[in-house]
Amino acid sequence: MPSYYREVKIDGKPAQELFDFISGDIERFLNKAAMGNFEVKRDAAARCIEIKSAMFNAKLKCEDSKVVLDGSLSLLASAFKGKIDSGIEHWLSKHFPGSKLT
Repeated sequence: MPSYYREVKIDGKPAQELFDFISGDIERFLNKAAMGNFEVKRDAAARCIEIKSAMFNAKLKCEDSKVVLDGSLSLLASAFKGKIDSGIEHWLSKHFPGSKLT
C-alpha cells in the first residue's frame, strides 16, 4: 500500500478541541465518503485515532493547531488522493469556519 502523510494546520485550535470534534464525527465522515467498512480505535490520552479498512490504514494525531495523518492507501484509493485531501479540508473547514487551514 502506498504511504499517505498529511498535516492540516488549523490555526489557534488546541489539541483537545480537535480530538473531541474528530473523535465524535469520524464515522459519519467515513460513511459519507464511502470508504467501505472500517474499524476506529480512539486513544483519548494520546489524542490519537486509528482507522483500519481494506482501502486504507491511518493514524490521526491531534496536536495544538494541527492534525497529522499518517498511513497508507490501497492502490485503488491512492488514485483518489486529491479527492481525499479536498474532502478532509472541506470537512474540517465546515466545523472550524474562519480558521486558516493549510
